[in-house]
Amino acid sequence: MGRTPITDPARLGSLHGAALAVLSEVGFARFNYDRVADRAHVSKGKLYERWPSKVSLIADAVMSLRPDVPLPDTGCLSADIREIMSSWSYDEAWYDSRGLLLGLLEASRDNDRMAELLEQHIKPAFAGALETAITRAVARGELADTVDAATLASMLTWSYATHSTGRIVDGVLVPLLTSRQS
Repeated sequence: MGRTPITDPARLGSLHGAALAVLSEVGFARFNYDRVADRAHVSKGKLYERWPSKVSLIADAVMSLRPDVPLPDTGCLSADIREIMSSWSYDEAWYDSRGLLLGLLEASRDNDRMAELLEQHIKPAFAGALETAITRAVARGELADTVDAATLASMLTWSYATHSTGRIVDGVLVPLLTSRQS
C-alpha cells in the first residue's frame, strides 16, 4: 500500500501545518526543508517537487490559512477585542500564532512576496475584525471620532505578536478608554 499523495487535501493540510509550525518556531531565516520534511514525514524531494523554494512553500501554507475570526458586538470595545484576539490562539497547537506573525514579519523585511502576502492576506484576516470593532466603538462614542480604525487595528494586531491579549487590553486600551471618560 502506497503513501497518500501529496495532493490529497488532508496530506496537503498536514504539510501546510508543518511549514507554519516550523516558521513559527524558528523564523524565516532558519526555516528549511529539512525541518518541514522531518515534521511532516515526507522527503525533501517531494517538497521541492511541489514547492521549488521556501518562499513558495510558506506562501502556499499562508494562503491555506483561513482564520475563523469572530465578529462580536458586545457593546464594549475591550470585550470585543478580547474575544477577537483570543480566537487567534488556535487549539490545534500545530503552530504558535504569535510566532507565525513574527516569522512573517521577519520574512516580509527582505522578501516582496512575503510582504505582499502579509499585507493582502494575513493582515486583513486578523486586523479586519478589529477594525470593525473599533469602527463600532467610534459610532457608539466609546472612542473619539478622530481615531483611525485601520491604524489602531494594525497596531493591536502586531502588538499581539509580542504581548498577551490581557496586557494589550488592560495595559493600553482600558486606560485609554477610561481616561477619555473622565
